[in-house]
Amino acid sequence: MEKISAFIICKNEETVIGQALESLKWSDEIIVIDGKSTDRTLEICRSYTSKIFQRDWTNFGEQRNFALEKTSHPWVFYLDADEVCSQELIVFFEKFRANGLKGVLPMTKPSPSLHPMALLGEENQNKDLNSQIDLIEVRRIEHFKGRPYYFGATNPSHQWRFFRREGAKFSGDVHEFVVVRGQILRLEAPIYHYPRADLTQMFSKMNRYSTLEAEQLFKKNIVHRAPYMFFSGLAMFTKSYFRKQGFRDGVLGFIFSVMDASGFFLRQAKLYLLNRGAKRI
Repeated sequence: MEKISAFIICKNEETVIGQALESLKWSDEIIVIDGKSTDRTLEICRSYTSKIFQRDWTNFGEQRNFALEKTSHPWVFYLDADEVCSQELIVFFEKFRANGLKGVLPMTKPSPSLHPMALLGEENQNKDLNSQIDLIEVRRIEHFKGRPYYFGATNPSHQWRFFRREGAKFSGDVHEFVVVRGQILRLEAPIYHYPRADLTQMFSKMNRYSTLEAEQLFKKNIVHRAPYMFFSGLAMFTKSYFRKQGFRDGVLGFIFSVMDASGFFLRQAKLYLLNRGAKRI
């Protein structure tokens, strides 16, 4: 029998975290890393697990690595506080716990995702990759105000969520990813994502994330000239609404295509201004 640790990082998530934890009751342990919530988050978490740890919120990567240190089983799965495991995904985990990888291989297929080691620099790209399966990526279905949407720039979305604990770590401060050595499989049994945000909150989050993303690119010495900034938003809208068929989601698809374009433009504009201030342009 394979054992699985599940974890959630959170801060002030009282309105959603209960349903996330409820969908993790199949796991062998639930770890919660709380960023010192001031609402009822801890009270809700205590009804599901005693393994709750508090630390000041730093960034997503550091919070998840701290959570990983607290897990004790060979395989790890994680959710965000506003996500829920589908019934199909729970069935997958029950089969995995009973029979290991051999019990679930028919439910998966090889992933076309770039191997994470290739993201860490040229010095790692020529290393022999372990043929062992170390990660299974899981589809995420997005919702807005309870309604699913399936197209646009972020869809289909496959998240690196279920992985072998040994040797794994998270890299990045925002849009962080787990780094493993072995092979990756893809699973279509989904996670459901139910963000609480309305459009005002989503634009606020976009503004915050675009700043973090621009800062990360600046640290990597990425430089784009003004024309790239000017046309980046238009290019992203074209990709989201036409090439990724956002129009098939109706008005909602148009709204999110505009938001995708706005977010990409903001990131490039902020990067341009950082480089200009550093006299790289």
